[in-house]
Amino acid sequence: MSDYIPEELVFDILSRLPSKSLLRFRSVCKSWCSLISSSNFKSAHLKTFNLSNPRNFIRHFDLMVDKEYCSVHFDDEALTMVPDTLIEFPFRFCNYCTLSFLRMIGCVNGVVCLFHGNCDTYEDKIILWNPSIKKQLIVTPAMFNLGRAQYWCLIYGFGYDETTDDFKVLRLAYDFRLFSTPRVEVYSVKNGVSRAWFPNDLPCNYSTCLDAWSQVFYNGCVHWIICDYAIGGSTASILTFDMSTERFGSIALPKYLVKKPAFYLKLTVVRGCLTVIYTKRPRFSFPGPSGYIISAMTEYKNTDSWALIYDVQFPYDMGRVLRLRENGGILMGSGYGDLKFFDFHAGYFLDSYSRFVVEDAIYIGGYQESLALLDEGRPERDAEQDE
Repeated sequence: MSDYIPEELVFDILSRLPSKSLLRFRSVCKSWCSLISSSNFKSAHLKTFNLSNPRNFIRHFDLMVDKEYCSVHFDDEALTMVPDTLIEFPFRFCNYCTLSFLRMIGCVNGVVCLFHGNCDTYEDKIILWNPSIKKQLIVTPAMFNLGRAQYWCLIYGFGYDETTDDFKVLRLAYDFRLFSTPRVEVYSVKNGVSRAWFPNDLPCNYSTCLDAWSQVFYNGCVHWIICDYAIGGSTASILTFDMSTERFGSIALPKYLVKKPAFYLKLTVVRGCLTVIYTKRPRFSFPGPSGYIISAMTEYKNTDSWALIYDVQFPYDMGRVLRLRENGGILMGSGYGDLKFFDFHAGYFLDSYSRFVVEDAIYIGGYQESLALLDEGRPERDAEQDE
């Protein structure tokens, strides 16, 4: 049948189909298998399919059965789950670790990047996972093993180099015993190699952050909230790392956020704009007021384009901001594990979902179906047997 259909039309039709269907269609014939496996098709499918199918990736924990799940949801008001996308988390945890969940580093082009440190050997385990095709890649290069992990502050980043069609994992390793620049390590998924160096282009004299601080991949760069310690106080800003040039840079925050405690700042992307969220909440679960300041950079790297979106105060703790919806609503996760949706214009909260795990384990982010790791990754069951 394909002999009577122009190749351009076959390409266009297939690029609009879900990843799960394309996996089956690779067995139709050799030409389709070659087409679907090509880098040009993977790139076209990523853009074409997701353009008309905006979705969210949600990670949650069912307390009734004591299991962690991931699911894909439509970007509608009710966050309706896409059929057949609820799956049990396919990764096992370290038996020596009290941490009951893997940390989310980021989600880029359909690939979820997870981190877990082995408490017995101090060896990091980085997992790249494509839920839509159930493929994963475990990254454990020797250079990621620093030993004596208690002396190091480790900052991770994950992104995609469009110029070389390559996913990269980045780590900044700060030595707590020294006030010096961090050791930078970059792992290339495409080449399967990593390299390390001490950078000379860091914009801050001494900057650091904690594992809980956010990173976001946007416009070809990884972004972190950092804090440059100076005499008499500290100044928060945004540190950038270009995945293509592998160079560092910086972006200044709005003046009303520069002196805010950096620990309470979070980065995200809303409506195609880099956005920073400041959350002020009562400590140690004591009752008290909470406040949220949210600003978006309407023109990338133009610090004069910071625009205030929200500056709201509440008489009690409303939870942690997880994600801003494209329609202006706010998704929040409370300390009790509930996920709530706040409609700013209506001025009320709509309870949604329940039985989530602790705050730090809740993750909601934009999601794109893709064929990434189709050739590099391994099926989840095969990879699990090797652990």
